[in-house]
Amino acid sequence: MAYKVMFISLGCAKNLVDSEKMLEILAGYGFEFTEAPSEADAVVVNTCTFIDEAKSESIENILEAASFKKPENGRLKALIVAGCMVERYKETLYDEIPEIDAVVGLASIQDIAAVILWVLEGNKKIMLADIPMVRVMRPKSKAASANYIEANEELSAPRFSLTPPFWSYLKIADGCDNPCSFCVIPKIRGKFKSVPIDILLSRAKRLASDGVKEINIIAQDSTNYGRDIYGKTRLAELIEKIADIDDIKWVRLLYTYPLHVTDQLIDVIAGNPKVCKYIDVPLQHVSDNLLGAMKRGMNYKKTAAFVEKLREKIPGVCIRTSFIIGHPGETEEDNDQLIEFLEKYKIEKAGFFRYSQEEGTPAASYEKQVSEKVKMRRLKKVSVAYDRVLKDINKSLIGKEFEYMIEDYDEESGMLTARSYREAPDVDGYVSIAAESARYLVPGTFINAKIVKTKKFELYAEAV
Repeated sequence: MAYKVMFISLGCAKNLVDSEKMLEILAGYGFEFTEAPSEADAVVVNTCTFIDEAKSESIENILEAASFKKPENGRLKALIVAGCMVERYKETLYDEIPEIDAVVGLASIQDIAAVILWVLEGNKKIMLADIPMVRVMRPKSKAASANYIEANEELSAPRFSLTPPFWSYLKIADGCDNPCSFCVIPKIRGKFKSVPIDILLSRAKRLASDGVKEINIIAQDSTNYGRDIYGKTRLAELIEKIADIDDIKWVRLLYTYPLHVTDQLIDVIAGNPKVCKYIDVPLQHVSDNLLGAMKRGMNYKKTAAFVEKLREKIPGVCIRTSFIIGHPGETEEDNDQLIEFLEKYKIEKAGFFRYSQEEGTPAASYEKQVSEKVKMRRLKKVSVAYDRVLKDINKSLIGKEFEYMIEDYDEESGMLTARSYREAPDVDGYVSIAAESARYLVPGTFINAKIVKTKKFELYAEAV
């Protein structure tokens, strides 16, 4: 009887891709999968620890999974923790959470199957240094070899997807070289490491052969792609090569860095019909005071000019960004300047996050830390102001026609849920579309529709 594994993937899209790779390896070893923890022989929690909330969520999931070790709850014998929490707390994780049986770091996810089997055979508290010793085990299929997956990416190789079959993420690099004062990612994931173009194109072709229509490019800083292995950024070239794949309809760019967005990249987004006129570019703040403290290499003037350039060079561009509220040294004037910026530049998609004081980052030791009470007040103030901006943006879309990718059909409402180039998966929500014979439209296919009304922050369209 095959062992059953339950997999819990937390955090960002980059973590999701790591989870897909581990699931693919486990499938190659003959493991079966379950969503019921009471039926699992092993549970893998792929953790996130970017900010306090993510760390808490990871711990809660680990402890909840551990409860199924009790005979009255299940048959769990192996609780494995993987991902960012392992890298950040590898020296103390076993002591802090003794329920954990083994850990798998980011550099050792190819060993996930062997580690699980080791634990099921009675070994506990496996240290990272022990993991390479178990690589002599033989997988049940060629695809279970991470080296095979990494180096060859043949179109016939099995693929395990945690996204719908018609869209996927493509992770083009890992790690980060940027010096942002608030961010712990470089300490967790290390230096920026690009995946060679030939491997990425092989992966993209395999995705297309599996029916994927939309590829979402991700990395910690996708705009830095290629600099470490080619001596210069080659993101624009990579995007065009992916867009050349016949069965790919949309290529979307996520996780860019404003300082690294080149004119060549802007031209590709503007000029290639397969590239979504959409750019995800976290600005983090707009005031000179905060951007300097954050070590972003930007100021208000540069930020405003950057947004204006995107608007001018990419007609119809949809900008997604994020802002940190309450970074050390932030003042009421900084907060008000951010609101004025949002009102002036009508940013289409914006997320706001309270600053999290992360140990090991420069900002954690800054003076003038902002209290949680003030962070919450400022966050509410910005959010209320942005709600007004978003309502204006949505009203301006009424009467406009877009092409949509169908995600689902709601039997109860009789409406399609769909996304245009303006909505990235997972983060931007959906547009509801009324369409005749909607029940016969297949998820992953495309339909043209005109926006006819907005209700609160939701958009409604009719097929044309």
